[in-house]
Amino acid sequence: MEQVGTVAQVWRYPVKSFQGEQVDALELGPGGAVGDRTLAVVDPKAGKVLSAKRYADLFMASARVDGDRVVLTLPDGSEHADDDPDVHQALSDWLGLDVRLAPPRTDGVYPMEMYTGMSDEDSPVFDWPGPP
Repeated sequence: MEQVGTVAQVWRYPVKSFQGEQVDALELGPGGAVGDRTLAVVDPKAGKVLSAKRYADLFMASARVDGDRVVLTLPDGSEHADDDPDVHQALSDWLGLDVRLAPPRTDGVYPMEMYTGMSDEDSPVFDWPGPP
């Protein structure tokens, strides 16, 4: 067998569209890396997952796994665990939108607002059913 490359770093992203964490190893399962994208920021009114494609500020936050919890670090340096009852309000205040931190639905898929092109003004927006 011919070697075609080496792995220099391994990263996990516990929250969709947030920065992640470098890890020493990952367990791979049928749905991908265990602990990767297990949570998302959701607009409950629209019933949609927020994506950095439309909400670029999501890239300014990071998430890491700490035992059985996911800990978010917001741009102001504040940290909020996923099981903290105030995490939803902290996210909402930061983004200026009523949002919730939620795991993927088990009854199907969350639609995401997607667009093509460089700006919202010249690009159509459509719902794309992302995988659970």
